[in-house]
Amino acid sequence: MCTLTWLFNAETEGYSLFFNRDELKTRKRALPPQPMQTDCGVNYLAPTDTDAGGTWLAVNQFGLTICLLNNYVAKEPKTDNLKSRGEIVRALAGCETTAAAEQILTSMDLSNYRGFDVVIIQHIAIQLSWDSEVLSRLIPEIPVTSSSYHSESVCHTRRDYFESLENKDDINVLQQFHSCHINDDLSPMNGKPEYADSVCMHREYAKTVSQCLVQVSLDQVSIAYSDGAPCETVAGPLQVLQRRAAA
Repeated sequence: MCTLTWLFNAETEGYSLFFNRDELKTRKRALPPQPMQTDCGVNYLAPTDTDAGGTWLAVNQFGLTICLLNNYVAKEPKTDNLKSRGEIVRALAGCETTAAAEQILTSMDLSNYRGFDVVIIQHIAIQLSWDSEVLSRLIPEIPVTSSSYHSESVCHTRRDYFESLENKDDINVLQQFHSCHINDDLSPMNGKPEYADSVCMHREYAKTVSQCLVQVSLDQVSIAYSDGAPCETVAGPLQVLQRRAAA
């Protein structure tokens, strides 16, 4: 479904983050990031999934980013009352710290959600993984990635390719990684190249549909949004919030 990388910057007390979103071509086009506010008055930026109403990424005025990836190897929940996983990101968008976000997520009843991984980034990065039965705390390894198509093989290919790169602490290298086409296989249906393993993914029924570039510095947070595959789409205008220190 997605690929996530980030790079901390000690000088600005912030970080840069890239998030590619992969989806079926039958899903509706998402709304680009817009300023929003939680019920407790915290401002944040987030795109909107127009199919389910939630979101897969949010960054708030405290420089806290929440990213959600589907966990395709998780068991199917034993319920007929499934909820959208995108609601989880909005539920955490008002948190001032990673610790606060972790506390809220661990206290939630997750029994009606399919499996997911949530990566929460501020001064550190933490990963919480729900397998439809247990919520586990992990130390995230860059890149964090998921795929509904040959999940284990695709994820290994993307990670191996990332490890082969030089200068991974260069934001330009991360940007190139998120636009890359790793393999060039011919589709059995139309004879055209498919990039099923790629970070910028193209398959017959699914593709990378957008990219978020989040940048957090001492005084502001921003999202640059590419409404389409990053190999063929230029990012739109920045959405910006002034950064506030957490209490």
